[in-house]
Amino acid sequence: MSPRTRKLWGESPPPDPHVWNTLGYRGIEQTEDRTVIEWDAPPEYCFHAASGPIVHGGMVAALLDTAMGGACWLLMAEDEDFLTADLRTEFHRSARPAGSRAAPSGGTRCAGRR
Repeated sequence: MSPRTRKLWGESPPPDPHVWNTLGYRGIEQTEDRTVIEWDAPPEYCFHAASGPIVHGGMVAALLDTAMGGACWLLMAEDEDFLTADLRTEFHRSARPAGSRAAPSGGTRCAGRR
C-alpha cells in the first residue's frame, strides 16, 4: 500500500480502549497533508484555580500530538510506524473548559532522507 492510499482515521474507528474514544476526540478534517481534530474539555480534566477551572496542559499537549500524528499518518507506508520523539509546547494563556472547543490542526512538510 503506498503512503498516499492509507485509510483516513475516520474510515476505521479504533477499538476500545483508545485515546480517541476515551477522551472523545472527533476527526473534523484529514487530507494528505493536514489533520484537524476537536475535543470538548470536560471539567473532569481540569484543575480548579481561584479564577475557575483550567484544562490540564498535558491534555492539551496530547491533543496537539494526536493532530500532528494524524498529519504524518497518511504520508507513511502501511508497514511504517512513528512516534513523537520530542514535543515542546508553550502556552500563552490558560485553556478553559466552559464553552470552548479545542480544534488543533497538524500539517506536514517533507524533509530529510527520502
